[in-house]
Amino acid sequence: MVVIRDLMFHDKHYYSEFLESEESISTNILADRLKQLEVEGIICKSQEPNNLVKLRYTLTPKGIELVPIMLELMNWGMNNISSAGQPLIYIQRGLKTDRAKLIEDIKADLKEKNLS
Repeated sequence: MVVIRDLMFHDKHYYSEFLESEESISTNILADRLKQLEVEGIICKSQEPNNLVKLRYTLTPKGIELVPIMLELMNWGMNNISSAGQPLIYIQRGLKTDRAKLIEDIKADLKEKNLS
């Protein structure tokens, strides 16, 4: 969930960026999770054109379909966990008021970012 969250809401795409997450995921666990998510078709990896050693991870259409679930988890966290620091922008964009539009906006943003 951490990798999906970071791809979806924190614009992280590189192994080193995932390692910097607050959760301090270990390198072997992160490598395993990235591999599992790729096998399941939730993320894909590609080489950077300028740096063939560097891999970039993105959500697939299947991964983007997790937006409503991730928003529900964020909403639950905001309501039930005092330390849940959710991105204010998503609250302002309608998590509480117009969830359907928010979901479509986030999906469109993710699809656009994955094409570029």
